[in-house]
Amino acid sequence: MVLRGTIMSLEPDDALTLRALLGTRVRAECFVLCDAAQVHDGKLFVLGAGWDRLMIHQFPSEHRFFLAIKLSVPAGDAYRPFEMRVDIRDEEGVATGGVMPATRVELARPLGYQTHEDLPCMFAFEARVTFGRPERLTFSLQVDGEEIARTSLRVTGIAAPTSAPPA
Repeated sequence: MVLRGTIMSLEPDDALTLRALLGTRVRAECFVLCDAAQVHDGKLFVLGAGWDRLMIHQFPSEHRFFLAIKLSVPAGDAYRPFEMRVDIRDEEGVATGGVMPATRVELARPLGYQTHEDLPCMFAFEARVTFGRPERLTFSLQVDGEEIARTSLRVTGIAAPTSAPPA
């Protein structure tokens, strides 16, 4: 490893050492709320992504949506299992129950990947959440107990349209 000023030049083997020192084993490249998502043929298909608000006419109300996740795992960490989970917390930081329970993930390194390259790891999780009141929820993506990404959702109530006779 060569250090010149504040710029670091890395050799392939040094990247593994740096990742181990910095604790950057797994990175989140995508963690987004969406209307639909699925993983097929090594691709993450996402529909209606990036929203962060729901406007609801009546509480309680159940809604179905997806969390699209793309992780980047160093190829040198192939065959090393890690635990992934998604927690939901309210505005006060109180856990409201997880969308996804803890899941053990272990990747194989496909042919052609070098030890200094990253492996894509994709998930599409369906969430069914019943909202009892207007609130703000934070979804936290955790790997081995450490948060690596977060997104939030604001749920607001709106009055139902009234059908008043024309004046």
